[in-house]
Amino acid sequence: MFSQSDLDRNKPCPICGQSNYEWGFAYQMGYRRGETFKVFATRSGYTVLRVRRCVTCDNVQSFIDDTATKRMNSRIVITVVVVMLIVFFVAFLPLFLGLG
Repeated sequence: MFSQSDLDRNKPCPICGQSNYEWGFAYQMGYRRGETFKVFATRSGYTVLRVRRCVTCDNVQSFIDDTATKRMNSRIVITVVVVMLIVFFVAFLPLFLGLG
């Protein structure tokens, strides 16, 4: 597994030295083409994983995308906070209006 600093689209393949890649994502026990990505739950939140395959030698390399991971975790936190606020106001709205 490579880190964000290794995620250079022009960096040659460590096996054959070519730079002809096809980007995709890990799928079950294989690889699928596409610009999508996989999200994995970890202790520190969610981690976005991107995968590329060397077209010349079929070497598959996995990368943790730090930027997309931070963006994903921020969206999850915002969503949870908004849902909690909605539930709070729906639950306590009758008390604020003097109906309860």
